[in-house]
Amino acid sequence: MPQDGSVQLPVAFLSQLIEAEGAGPGVGRLLTLQEAGDIVGRSPGTIRTWANSGQLKGAFKLQNRSWRVPEKALQKFIERQQAGEHEPPTIRGSRSVELG
Repeated sequence: MPQDGSVQLPVAFLSQLIEAEGAGPGVGRLLTLQEAGDIVGRSPGTIRTWANSGQLKGAFKLQNRSWRVPEKALQKFIERQQAGEHEPPTIRGSRSVELG
């Protein structure tokens, strides 16, 4: 499959995959970006950025359109942030620039 390609998977399979990736037993509800943003007090765009950069592990796109964030994955993200375990964001296609 080409990089950045997409495939369709059953929700049950995705739930098992997310559990195996460390979201814990049962993923809980699947939240929209708006719902996740409301919980953490951020915009849906910020949640999307965290998901795209890999900071919010377990979030996934449905049919290459809308994102879903497992409730357990969001809780683990919040716990890591509160514990000070921040990961630097990854910005695709970024280059360093000399300013001086």
